[in-house]
Amino acid sequence: MPRLTLLGSFSMDRGGPVTLRNKKAQALVAFLAMNPGVVHVRERLAALLWPDSHEDAARQSLRQCISMLRHDCAELPLSADHDLLGFDIGAVTTDVVEFKDAVSDPSIANLKRAAVLYRGPFLEGLNARSDLFDEWLLGERTRLRAVATSAFHTLLRELQLIGAREEAIALALRLLAIDPLQEEVDCALMRLYSEQGQTALALRQYKRCEAILRKELNVEPDQGGCPDRC
Repeated sequence: MPRLTLLGSFSMDRGGPVTLRNKKAQALVAFLAMNPGVVHVRERLAALLWPDSHEDAARQSLRQCISMLRHDCAELPLSADHDLLGFDIGAVTTDVVEFKDAVSDPSIANLKRAAVLYRGPFLEGLNARSDLFDEWLLGERTRLRAVATSAFHTLLRELQLIGAREEAIALALRLLAIDPLQEEVDCALMRLYSEQGQTALALRQYKRCEAILRKELNVEPDQGGCPDRC
């Protein structure tokens, strides 16, 4: 069964990497894979990916894209007829499904698994040159980022409780890479550094937090919730 990696940059594997360089083809496969068991009207898919083309030209571009997929990636089990296109349920698997399964049962082991699966933003770097597709992409990317952020906050608290400081520090840094405006994560990171006796790193983190909050929000850090300047 083909496995698609959609968190981070697009890739496909079926016992080995499957090359799919065409960005429109990647976009089509990803869109279908995010809705398994749903068949889509070809006219809608053509308008989604080629919104600036005339209807007939867009349909022709879609036909060419499907033909290329069948030629270059015969492993893809496309369910298609004259008017409809989709993936049957169970025909492909994705890291997005695995990620959702992991966060749905938030044990430490599952949350660590989710952290491994979330390699980056959904379809990072994919440019399908379609405003309509980009709108869908932004919605999915925002939703999955929010799920990841919430799960990582839970995992960060659990790691702190069991004293896994190195793992907690690495996770806190990942959270700040996702969204630098998370003062509570800065505070947790400062506390972790202080507990390790790394005063210089704690102070540097405070200054980073202070600078970014002042620049982006024009506010000062809440010192009541952080170590006193470490």
